[in-house]
Amino acid sequence: MNEDILGELEPLMWHVHWRDEPLAFMFPVEYSNSKFIAGLGRKFVFVEWDGISSEVSKVETIVEVENETKVKDNRLNGAKVDPYGRLWAGTMGPIDCEGNIVPGQGSLYSLEKGVLKKHEGNVGCSNGIAWNTKEMKMYYIDTLVPAVFQYDFSESGTISNKTCVFDFKANNITGLPDGLTIDSNGALWVCCIYGSNVIKFDPKDGKILKRIKFPTSQITSVTFGGKNLDKMYVTTAKNSC
Repeated sequence: MNEDILGELEPLMWHVHWRDEPLAFMFPVEYSNSKFIAGLGRKFVFVEWDGISSEVSKVETIVEVENETKVKDNRLNGAKVDPYGRLWAGTMGPIDCEGNIVPGQGSLYSLEKGVLKKHEGNVGCSNGIAWNTKEMKMYYIDTLVPAVFQYDFSESGTISNKTCVFDFKANNITGLPDGLTIDSNGALWVCCIYGSNVIKFDPKDGKILKRIKFPTSQITSVTFGGKNLDKMYVTTAKNSC
């Protein structure tokens, strides 16, 4: 197993303030430089923003989830767009007086052409999502479990046959699973919030292939970018979610 330790890093930081509701995610609309779909509190919203101004020019609600009294304090959290253009996003429960996320109150949804579909309930803190279109698999994290799950995935957006492919406790991993991405070889990279690591593993056998240790605790999301997709981009958090 390979292990890398990152020392001096040059952080990139943005400050996002938007009304009194937490901004969970924001994705650009294809063929536009100023239109976005975002998660705001419990709402999927359409946004117009020039990317420079301190204020957006338009916010329009597409759909609001979990209006029931018992889950009205939930909020949207992790999200990703699948290879067929659907937006997948989940919710998390509120934080109690002891600073813990209330378990079992969240759900996982997909949004396609304005139509919302619920796929999972009893989620603690919905987080990382990734797809393997060669194998037609979807991978999903509930941070509170803590584990990475695999589903059979169809082009129509259905998921089935949920199985655990990586268990943090069974592998003695410090921290909890947060963001997730997949590489061109089908290996998964998972962030360890409160664990200072990004871990690469093979979902076929659960074998850890690599660890990258960071000089900070709360590792939250990871993806690949650059012209050749050979650069890794990692986000971190300052405060507890």
